[in-house]
Amino acid sequence: PLGLSPNESLRRYARPGEPREAFEARCEAAAEDGADAEAEKLRDRYERKVDAAKKRLASAERRVRELDVDVGQRKQQELIAGAGQVLSVFLGGRRRVSGLSGMASRRSQTRRTQERLQSALEKAEEVQDTLAELEEELTEELDEIWGRWKATAGEIGTVEIPLERSDVQLEELVLFWAPPA
Repeated sequence: PLGLSPNESLRRYARPGEPREAFEARCEAAAEDGADAEAEKLRDRYERKVDAAKKRLASAERRVRELDVDVGQRKQQELIAGAGQVLSVFLGGRRRVSGLSGMASRRSQTRRTQERLQSALEKAEEVQDTLAELEEELTEELDEIWGRWKATAGEIGTVEIPLERSDVQLEELVLFWAPPA
């Protein structure tokens, strides 16, 4: 009998005389091709999600930079203007405390800007978390795809093909005789 090794799932069959290792390598290559084709379908879906998240992240980071600069400028202005007002009130340049209201207003604006900066930082962090979750989700899906295809590549069986009398044909009959020497 003649033994062949098929992989029905991949529709691959060992060639007569092909070593099992070579057939296994062909099956694994076919499985990789199948996994790549399946992963290609995921690429479009994830590409859109990642692009949208990257745009949101860039926008959030830009907003963080703007607010960071704004907070720095406001603190500097508050310090310069505030120091002058406190000194002038304290040293008698002005006798009324009502002049301090401008300083309080600037401090309030600085606090609000700091809160907006904190919100922008949190938004940027959320988008970074979203990107990390997308990457983790994609990795899990790709691992699952490869696991299925690798298992499919390992589904190699053995089929015995018996030889029958009708499988043998006599093409030409030749008789050779050599005299003994």
